[in-house]
Amino acid sequence: MNSHQFFHDNSFKKKGVEYYTCPICGDDFTESDLKKSKTKNHLSEEHVPQNALGGKVIVLTCKDCNNDYGQNVDHHLVNGFKFENYFKFKQGEKYARQINNGGVIVNAEVELIKEDTLDVKIYDSKKKRFNPPSTIKNFTSTTSQGQTQYLVTPEKNFDDDKADIAILKNAYLMLFEKIGRKVIQSRSYTSVRRQLNNYHVRTFPKHFVKKAKIFNMDVENGVYQVRLGSVRAYMCVFELESDGNIEKYLTFLPTETSQQPFKIYELLKKQEKGDSLKVQRKL
Repeated sequence: MNSHQFFHDNSFKKKGVEYYTCPICGDDFTESDLKKSKTKNHLSEEHVPQNALGGKVIVLTCKDCNNDYGQNVDHHLVNGFKFENYFKFKQGEKYARQINNGGVIVNAEVELIKEDTLDVKIYDSKKKRFNPPSTIKNFTSTTSQGQTQYLVTPEKNFDDDKADIAILKNAYLMLFEKIGRKVIQSRSYTSVRRQLNNYHVRTFPKHFVKKAKIFNMDVENGVYQVRLGSVRAYMCVFELESDGNIEKYLTFLPTETSQQPFKIYELLKKQEKGDSLKVQRKL
């Protein structure tokens, strides 16, 4: 992405000066704010979806919003996605996991050799996640005694609502990249921005996001105009990817002219499949 070009394409003029509005907090910045600063807030390139989940830079947000979400919200989606896929393995991929053998837990590298067969390599002292020699000795001893080995289930280290809000941010910024300042100017997205700016309390409906495979939809990544019954909406489609696992998500936002922004979510709540969802065009 060319940051300066994106700035100009989505800017407005006030008293002859060109300004760009951060789509999350609503603060205005000049082109000089594209230059990094240690003393004041500035514009930064934002990955959508999150960089750790295979995203790419598509928009500009201010550094404060970018850092705030990175530290307090985005990691909930990253951790949640990894947690959900913790026991899913693909051949050719190697995964860092913990193995329990008779109560002795070690860090290991596992690889799927064939269906239901994992190759396990115990980390030694030369690896980053090394095991102390005494632990390896105890693990080997319990193995010789015929103890059953199993993968350790990790502790849940994420908040479901904040993971959802990170997904909402992805959809909102995808739409902003396509229709620009209409997203900031329209009242249809006031509730979205209110949620993004107060992520400590869940206020946005839960049914704005569906997994593509559950919703019976096979579409490319991007932003689409869709219709569900008599209601028009935008559908933002993106994939999350980590450790070889890929999941496609469909996220729905009202149109900029919607008189009932939450109506689409009332309809989605009743939907189990995408049979009545009509894709009109891709932006």
